[in-house]
Amino acid sequence: MARQRGERGGMETLMATLTIPTSTTLGAYTFQVELDLVVYRFALQFNEREDFWYLTISEEDGTVIRAGVKVVVNFPLLRLIADRATPPGGLLAIDPSSDDEPGLLDLGDTALLTYVEEASLP
Repeated sequence: MARQRGERGGMETLMATLTIPTSTTLGAYTFQVELDLVVYRFALQFNEREDFWYLTISEEDGTVIRAGVKVVVNFPLLRLIADRATPPGGLLAIDPSSDDEPGLLDLGDTALLTYVEEASLP
């Protein structure tokens, strides 16, 4: 987990972000990750026809919270999900080298899937 300095309301705060480990060699896979003390199941699948990654977020027991979230850079991926089981923080794909969407080999390499803890959100 990285801690980045930020400013909020004139006070300096530490922003807690987690880089979520992703594969640069697989086009579809599932893994578990703990976010804000809750375990979630993530399934990532690359759609070759569209050249996009899609994310399914589930509870630890496999109950789907949201399926088919298109992974785009610099956009809050959880923002439009209105489900109480959704992770409370912010999920972003960040690529400091480009505004292009992550291709098959980019996610986990140049584009990183990151999570900002709820306590660090404005």
